[in-house]
Amino acid sequence: MGALLWYRFRMLWKQFKWLFIVMIAVAVVVLAVALVCGRSILEEEHFYFGFSIGFLSIYTAMLPIFVLQTEEKEKNIDLLLTMPWSRKQIAIGNYAMTWICAAVMGIYSLLLTTVLQEDWAMIAFSAGIILLANTFYIPLFLFLGGQRALVVLMLLGAACGIGGKEWLPHLPESVKSLPSAAIFGGIAVVLIVLHGISICLSIWKYQKKDF
Repeated sequence: MGALLWYRFRMLWKQFKWLFIVMIAVAVVVLAVALVCGRSILEEEHFYFGFSIGFLSIYTAMLPIFVLQTEEKEKNIDLLLTMPWSRKQIAIGNYAMTWICAAVMGIYSLLLTTVLQEDWAMIAFSAGIILLANTFYIPLFLFLGGQRALVVLMLLGAACGIGGKEWLPHLPESVKSLPSAAIFGGIAVVLIVLHGISICLSIWKYQKKDF
């Protein structure tokens, strides 16, 4: 599994080197600004700070997607199947990349929350969006192909964004008054269940799919 992940991260660096450089530069600048400005950066509601966190979270979530799309385009999946890895290992390897990306973004968000003395909502958002996006994308990729899966994922994201904007203000007061820990805990349980279903579905499809 380690060799598979190393192979994929090398491919990412080769194909998207400049994206990595831009992401690292943005991450360093955001952390530096947070160190200099402290909590005032939140109190003054700086647009660029929120935009930068969103940019880093979204593009970190896209890294495993870029890998799958590159493998599909260059037909590297056929090559992977000739390597000493089972189809199950290759399927789980897709999720292992997602876990690593979520962990890296989570650690970075932990640094920011420590510097800004903020609660852990930023960590939940940054890691959660990575897990959620790939929970849906990976099985969609196996069933529909890379481009179609990405279109469906974007439509799902837009629908959730629009639906959430309309639905959240109408939540019962009993739900709104719940502690944030209970809300995030419930969301985490749902995400873990969905992630588990996604993994099982992807392993099953990898075993059956004729690449």
